[in-house]
Amino acid sequence: MSLWPYMNYNLQGSFYTMKDKLYQYSVTQSKKYFDKAQKVREGIKTPEDLQAYQKKMKTWFLDSMGGVPYDKNLPLDAEIKGVIEEDNLTIEKVVFKAREGVYVTANFYLPKHRQKPCPGILFQLGHSTEGKQYPVYQKAARILASYGLAVLAMDPVGQGERSGYAEPEIGRNMIPKACPDHQMGGDPCFLTGKQSIRYFVADGMKGVDYLLSRPEVDPERIGATGNSGGGTMTAVSAVCDDRIKAAAPGTFITNREEYIYAGSAQDSEQIWFGATKEGFDHYELLACVAPKPYMILVADSDFFPIEGTEKVYDFCKSFWKMLGKEENLQMAVDKTLHQYSTGLAYAAAEFFTKSFDVDTEKQDISLSPLPGSQLFCTSKGYVSFDYPDARFLHEENKLVYEEVVKQRDSIPQVQREERAREFIKSAMYEGREQLPLKLRTFDTEYDNGLKIQPLMWFSQPQVPNFGMIFTDFRNKELTGSAAILLNDRGTDALDDMIDRIRAICKSGGAAFVVDLSGIGKNAPFPLNTIRQEKDRYGAIDRITKDMFFCGDSLCALRLFEVECAQRVLKEHFPNAKIELYARGLSTVYAKLYQIVHPECDIETDGFSGKLSDVVTSRYYENYNLPSVLFPNILEYVDI
Repeated sequence: MSLWPYMNYNLQGSFYTMKDKLYQYSVTQSKKYFDKAQKVREGIKTPEDLQAYQKKMKTWFLDSMGGVPYDKNLPLDAEIKGVIEEDNLTIEKVVFKAREGVYVTANFYLPKHRQKPCPGILFQLGHSTEGKQYPVYQKAARILASYGLAVLAMDPVGQGERSGYAEPEIGRNMIPKACPDHQMGGDPCFLTGKQSIRYFVADGMKGVDYLLSRPEVDPERIGATGNSGGGTMTAVSAVCDDRIKAAAPGTFITNREEYIYAGSAQDSEQIWFGATKEGFDHYELLACVAPKPYMILVADSDFFPIEGTEKVYDFCKSFWKMLGKEENLQMAVDKTLHQYSTGLAYAAAEFFTKSFDVDTEKQDISLSPLPGSQLFCTSKGYVSFDYPDARFLHEENKLVYEEVVKQRDSIPQVQREERAREFIKSAMYEGREQLPLKLRTFDTEYDNGLKIQPLMWFSQPQVPNFGMIFTDFRNKELTGSAAILLNDRGTDALDDMIDRIRAICKSGGAAFVVDLSGIGKNAPFPLNTIRQEKDRYGAIDRITKDMFFCGDSLCALRLFEVECAQRVLKEHFPNAKIELYARGLSTVYAKLYQIVHPECDIETDGFSGKLSDVVTSRYYENYNLPSVLFPNILEYVDI
């Protein structure tokens, strides 16, 4: 039998499109918190109010990421691997240790004509595969150095020489550097509850340690800059490290409300679980450092919306004014796309020069970039080739997981099971509305011995689910069980489940194939032109991460929707025993659901692994993974 006609069942003409509803739900969820946070900000009227707010927000931010694994007493063990001498500039090739096994590669740009000691600038780089070797970043570092500033250009995790997936056996990366590296290593961190941003912050703090270790650098004049992902880390480092006295984050600062309407995705280190719910936005990145010298570097044609940048800048000026330092908050705009443009580099250089009272004349330094290999700090451009003990995001999170398991397994089993049940229930129900189902039924179909009833209902306001109930057309009432059937494509994959559907119906039961949010007829429209629905950076990834900001997850919402589907079956078959059958990644929902409802019998097929495999395996299947990422779940249970 072919169920193709029903896989392509068209609701759109008879009802309305359901493909934008999950995205709209995440927007509505976020908007509720945006409005609440803005009222709190508007209530800050005095310096004392601001000081209390700064302390509260900074403490929450540090706690939310799982703390920063920074050890001020850990020796840097810094090595200078080579020196490039130019007329007015020295470039040192430096390797230092941020944590045990974590080696940071950096270029230290030291102008020859400078104040003694001179300001030191931590240059954290955006998402380029080349890292510090990227010609745009070389040029920016040279511009800063031409103003008499010592610049430490660091390779971030997964970029430049710090590829987390470089394999000596094949002499290259197994996973591309930059964004794919950050996601591959970063997403599993949500499962352990220790977000990947903590490692980026710790690296930056060790970068400041390195600047302070240099006699050429004035310890009271430390600045930070960077764009894109480096703009993220510049803004975050300024909040987390009080030793940074002035900051110029580029092509990042906007606000969450404007960004949520843009289609771009972000890397794992830029996703802060619960931040929107707790009122921590880009406003807070600024508010927490007032009244320090601060310049927002803006590309007018950025995918980080300039409208949000202007709102943050205009609102936060009141904080600097309140503290008598209104002139310390500035904004520089260049007519450019998303990049650390020459214009922004010059604006940053002048900002730091003024902020740190540098009176050295601007030097004539060549702005021509060097071939990337000349700036390597390692023999072949890969840390892991030279340092066999090197650790990256995967290895660091795996160590966290081992501690999580040790603590989890130390709890008596009965208590451990109850903790897991309550944790999952809390995530399922928090913020959800218990709605009447108000079932919509569509024309009943008959095909090759089966009665097919399409249905639609709402799990949350304006959040539809869809399903098809299959029974033997001759059965007036059930003599068997009713089964909810879940798979990763829902009613778009009926042909994958026809044998199971027919077996259930033959035994006198009912098979209910369900489209949860974002699945099947509810699959979202594309949000950008880069990726398809379930790919990395596609719509499911983006919507899931927006929900993370709200302290929620798509996984938790879908668990709630499984319960709604059970209510639908109960309305149709009040006396039937309800079972749950799941295939593919949807087996995660079945297993989690059974923890909350141990009375529900489940059967799974096609996914024999565990969520912990994503953490313990260096390489794992990442397609559609965000749909089952349940933040912090491994502290309570592994399934």
